[in-house]
Amino acid sequence: MTTRKALIILIMTATFLNSRCSIASDTQDDTVLRHVSVSVNGHTFDAVLFDNEASRSLMSMLPLDLEMRELNSNEKYGYLPDALPTSAQRIDTIHSGDLMLYGSDCLVLFYRTFATTYRYTPIGRLTSSARLSDILGPGNATVTFTVKECAPSGCCPQVFRP
Repeated sequence: MTTRKALIILIMTATFLNSRCSIASDTQDDTVLRHVSVSVNGHTFDAVLFDNEASRSLMSMLPLDLEMRELNSNEKYGYLPDALPTSAQRIDTIHSGDLMLYGSDCLVLFYRTFATTYRYTPIGRLTSSARLSDILGPGNATVTFTVKECAPSGCCPQVFRP
């Protein structure tokens, strides 16, 4: 194999691997800060926290067990031990698996997709929300947030919108 062909193959492989480790995003706010695990009722979900002040402050609280209450048959919410910085914005559509901050100390985990006129500070999202509604169950739930250790390659699961 010629040096030129080897170089082309190397560049193509590096480009492919880099694209496999990136996060699919809808907005500029979706720059990933850190991968976390979200555990509830014996099930663990992978999630990403966005690179913003609120998410960085939340990271300093991890690990965190949060008693989350049911609201409107589409979300669980819980109050954090300390207020986080806010940069609330209008979110036209909430997606199942979104993690948002309402006000400065109320963390919300959404398990249904719906339109909204409320303002939230985006915190992150689960990489997959499959069966999230069933696993959270009716009523309140204790949800545990921990820092996720990724594979040595640095790749963690990609984010997608169902």
